Amino acid sequence: MPLSIQQVHKIVELFAQASVSEMQIEDSSGSLRLTKQSPVITHYETAKEEHYKVCSPYIGQFFPKVHRGQQVNTHTIVGVIKMLGIEMEIFPQRPGVISHVFVDVGQIVDYGHPLMDIASSS
Repeated sequence: MPLSIQQVHKIVELFAQASVSEMQIEDSSGSLRLTKQSPVITHYETAKEEHYKVCSPYIGQFFPKVHRGQQVNTHTIVGVIKMLGIEMEIFPQRPGVISHVFVDVGQIVDYGHPLMDIASSS
């Protein structure tokens, strides 16, 4: 008997909270494979600042929680990606100031899609 959509939602929710990075479930009706990655960061420098692009670690609908000019640290939720009704919080890998948000509210993003640029003083 195949998994119901409610079962898939519950599995994704539990997986998002788990400390594992990959999971696969198989039975006679098929298989479900889930993977998660930490946010992708692209680094570059200007004369006075270091910049980091925070990229999407998931596929889903993005909702930014910060704005240009806002100071953030590694505990700041900079955005949420909704996938199958589950909200996954995005945190920056480094502190800094949001210099640009590339994604509109509710825009669909793929893995690796640039979400925002963070500048930190060097």
